Amino acid sequence: MDLLRYTNYIVHLFRYYKLGTLNEKSDIYSFGIVLLELLTGRPAILKGNRVMHILEWIRPELERGDLSKIIDPRLQGKFDASSGWKALGIAMSCSTSTSIQRPTMSIVIAELKQCLKLESPSDTKTFVAPPRQVYDEVYSSSEAFSYDSESITSPFPR
Repeated sequence: MDLLRYTNYIVHLFRYYKLGTLNEKSDIYSFGIVLLELLTGRPAILKGNRVMHILEWIRPELERGDLSKIIDPRLQGKFDASSGWKALGIAMSCSTSTSIQRPTMSIVIAELKQCLKLESPSDTKTFVAPPRQVYDEVYSSSEAFSYDSESITSPFPR
């Protein structure tokens, strides 16, 4: 996201605030962005060669489907891959551009609880992380999550 688009984004948010049009769905969007920050270990606004919003960065990464380049490397691969994909799907469904497509917080909570169940110690399949130099290259500066038809992440975003 270039500086002009970022500035327009901030102005847009300010208008929402001034007009009092912030609501549950705008809170869900914000929660989705925070969840992406937690999952990836990256800030919402990435600064490097160019300024970019986390959604701009993550969409092509999701299309590539390489979870090891998306999830925060500080987790060192110690998570269930299904849980990782599901959590990413939840975050993406929360941050869709159309508010009517965003889930309610009760649905988000139910979905996150399912992620926790996937992480239960008895049946956790450890994700194997790529070599350290891959992390250093990626961190230096959209589909296929849950196929459960009852899930908000199938396919994401709705």
